[in-house]
Amino acid sequence: MQIKRGIIEAVDEGGGSQPLAEPAHHEAGKAEEDDEAGYGEGKRPPGELCNGESLSPSRVCQGNSALLIAELLSAGKAGIPGKLLDTAEDDDAESKRVVDRKNLSISIEEEFSHHKPGLARLNNGSFGSCPQSVLAAQENCSRCWLRQPDKSYFGPLEEGLYRARKEVADLVNAPVEEVFLLENVTAAASMVALDVMWAFAEGRYKKGDSILMLNFTYGALKKSFQAYAARAGGRIFQVQIPFPVSSEEQILQVFEEALEEEREENPSSIIRMAVFDHIVSMPTMILPIRQLIKLCRSYGVENIFIDGAHGIGNLELNLTELDADYYTSNLHKWMFAPTTAAFVHCKAKHLGRLHHPIVSHLYGVGIAAECSWLGTRDYSPLLAVPAAIKFVIDVAGSIENYSKFNHCKVVAMAEMLASSWGTFLGTPPEMCAAMAMVALPPALNIHSQVDLLALRRRIREEYQVDVHLYYAGSLAPANIDDASQGRTRTTAYVRISHQIYNNSDEYIKLRDVVNDIARKRHLGVSPTHANLACQATLVIQFVHWVMLICRRSAFFECTMSSTFSQIEK
Repeated sequence: MQIKRGIIEAVDEGGGSQPLAEPAHHEAGKAEEDDEAGYGEGKRPPGELCNGESLSPSRVCQGNSALLIAELLSAGKAGIPGKLLDTAEDDDAESKRVVDRKNLSISIEEEFSHHKPGLARLNNGSFGSCPQSVLAAQENCSRCWLRQPDKSYFGPLEEGLYRARKEVADLVNAPVEEVFLLENVTAAASMVALDVMWAFAEGRYKKGDSILMLNFTYGALKKSFQAYAARAGGRIFQVQIPFPVSSEEQILQVFEEALEEEREENPSSIIRMAVFDHIVSMPTMILPIRQLIKLCRSYGVENIFIDGAHGIGNLELNLTELDADYYTSNLHKWMFAPTTAAFVHCKAKHLGRLHHPIVSHLYGVGIAAECSWLGTRDYSPLLAVPAAIKFVIDVAGSIENYSKFNHCKVVAMAEMLASSWGTFLGTPPEMCAAMAMVALPPALNIHSQVDLLALRRRIREEYQVDVHLYYAGSLAPANIDDASQGRTRTTAYVRISHQIYNNSDEYIKLRDVVNDIARKRHLGVSPTHANLACQATLVIQFVHWVMLICRRSAFFECTMSSTFSQIEK
């Protein structure tokens, strides 16, 4: 498969292209310089306009940045053969499309050929994966910087970041002025938590006002608000959501009861910020976020922060309608961007108060400008975001097709695993995105977090399967059907992910691995026992060799003593 690489180009306001801040005679040596840069046939060198579109500085400038503006444009279309999705003729074709890998299997394998051979990567949710063509686009951006940093700084860098912002804003239906890019969701949480801290310090909030979270709020976000807001006088109010969960209604009922109880017990405390995951990372589930926001507004919650780390690429996002004050999502998890890239959507009324935790030259110019220059660092992952978006469209036709495909496949694989293990899914299928929770067999005897980590390590190192495991605790609530079906209370779950590079054989491998370990533990052949036996064998061998050495040493001393005695005589 051949992918044409994105390149840096400069655009003047009249729609033509020109080198930025270069003398008129620059074109004379252009062909020679292009050859030196390695721009082959079919690739467009810097200074040549791809589509004739003009982007004026007033239209594209992030905040009031003093940096000059130039455009980072993609060259050509990705040459991916065939279509990922079959097209049906009936009215339900869009919702029933399935992947046809026959024509694309070689291309997909090439795009992810940097993955470790033989490894079943079923944990895309944790770190994502970037295809070769997007990595090549990132490398091109990086090389443009390394070749001439001054030229990249004065124009193409900021213009490239704007283009990435604009494409992301279009995907999530939000004004580009309210969208900015940064390294990851954790940085976005720190940014908002820092603003909450200043609200307490400046008297906008009073001590004892609350920050609402769920028990399953991502750990790094909890720590961000604890580190900033709680230390400044905020009170963390945590709602306990059950798991396993049977429906969205169950979550909403528990949540509203908690809000009502909080209102009665702490009438003077105002909930200044509610923090939700759109898709909970662990245990994974899609939260009914629109209903939760509506409930929060009805109870007077002032601001809402949505951790959508897994959102873009899994869910249809319309952030203009969602009514969250802040929404952030990683682009490197499910949108194939290089590590690391993320975006934040912030309502216009809050933009003036937000600042990146790293303060640099553009502090106070505007949050988008602040994030566009945090000092000398690698901005190529952000610059490659348009290439990542294009990859998804080229492969699946649309974000909707792509997300539906991963959802349908992960549910099918989860149900297959649960059937084989005699267990169940932790959520209804409609609450799964491209990840699903499957209860592990009780025969695995997982009774602590230590047991869980040992099992995960064994599955990864001995069987070459990467998955995420979840310890629900010894007092974890049983599934609603456990009592009627005589099931043992479940303490551990596996979280499986599905991405386009996965195939059914990898999930079958996981199925067989778990069955094999469960069988061995049922027979009493546990890793602990095996390690003890191995250690005992080593000790016995060591003692044997020590005794043998001692015997030989004693014989040697006896022989030499006899020899010397004879010599003396």
